[in-house]
Amino acid sequence: MKANKGFYIQGVLAGLLLFLLAAPYYMWEHESLGYFLRLVYGGILLINYRKGKDSFSVVWVFLLVYLSIAAGSSIIAFLLFIFSNIFLLSAKPEFRKVAYQSFYFIFVAFAVLSSINYILFLLGIPLPSREIAPLNDLKDYNYIAYPFMVLSNDIKDLIRFRGLFDEPGAMATYCFLFLWAEKFNLAKWSNVVLMVAGFFTLSLFFYVAIGVVMIVKIFSKGTSIWFRVVSISLIAIFSYSLTIEDSITSIAIGDRLEYDEEKGFSGNNRSNQYTDMYYDQVRWKDPLFFWGPTLSGVDKAKVASQVEGSAGYKNAILLNGLFSCLFYVLFFLLYARKAMKKKRDYFLFIICFFMTLYQRPFLTDIVYLFLFVSIIKLQENQPDLARDGTLLK
Repeated sequence: MKANKGFYIQGVLAGLLLFLLAAPYYMWEHESLGYFLRLVYGGILLINYRKGKDSFSVVWVFLLVYLSIAAGSSIIAFLLFIFSNIFLLSAKPEFRKVAYQSFYFIFVAFAVLSSINYILFLLGIPLPSREIAPLNDLKDYNYIAYPFMVLSNDIKDLIRFRGLFDEPGAMATYCFLFLWAEKFNLAKWSNVVLMVAGFFTLSLFFYVAIGVVMIVKIFSKGTSIWFRVVSISLIAIFSYSLTIEDSITSIAIGDRLEYDEEKGFSGNNRSNQYTDMYYDQVRWKDPLFFWGPTLSGVDKAKVASQVEGSAGYKNAILLNGLFSCLFYVLFFLLYARKAMKKKRDYFLFIICFFMTLYQRPFLTDIVYLFLFVSIIKLQENQPDLARDGTLLK
């Protein structure tokens, strides 16, 4: 009994640590605490290490080392990154499941609290608040922190829901990743919370990604009637809202879907003209493009200055090198192929994986690494919906 109690405490603690490492605003003014939390998280993974013969565990170590070197990490950052991630694949499945479920429910709980906070704000009900500096030093505006929500001082983003995070896109991406891990099961109330929270972010990525998933699942064999009805209804409502002039969705989403032959979609803000110019300058020509700044002998600070304000795949290639990105993608594609028995799950994994990486290719992010691994390892254990909408055991 004591062993089981300790096991669950460790899993719950790991889930809490992951939530804090996802950088809610509570952590913005405590950067040094994040390093300590990584050590504790790595230590918990070490305690729950399970010996076994898995060739992917060896490749995983090589991937972590290569990513850290390519990213130009200092010795301390290198050791911290390796220690906090190296035992992830080898952790006991039962522990990893508890850690994921804890992280999931903590995130959902704060999503509920943030949503209530957001509704009270929209209703004009006064709430305690204070002004805080941004998480990203490049931003030239501050934030207003409420008990369970943070808002930007930037008038353009004031209405967009971001929960506890610095960008609506961060909140939207976490909502999407959890929905993906849960197989987009909308018969579960907590997933409905995530869906609603994601919609309120007015994130172009979230709307497009959810739309793509719904279309794929609508035409997939074995999808429940319940999911099809809900998906078609949501797509129809959203499509209609885009036709209403000056509606929130037509302004926040519709205008960003306008296509220009030279610029592409107007809402594609994952890059900027300076990053584009620098990327075109080195693409296929410079060692920097293939190996990244550290391994090609280029000043990392110089490259970083060229990609300020961008966060797309071009940014990832310039800061890590093409081979690092390919190594990362290939590892997860092969790892998922081995773990996922159902072809439809693997097909959906490929789509969701690339959609996520396209707009947030944070290769060394500890939370993204955990979620990708969890999605792969837990996918077979998540219940599907039967054709009548009930859960399959």
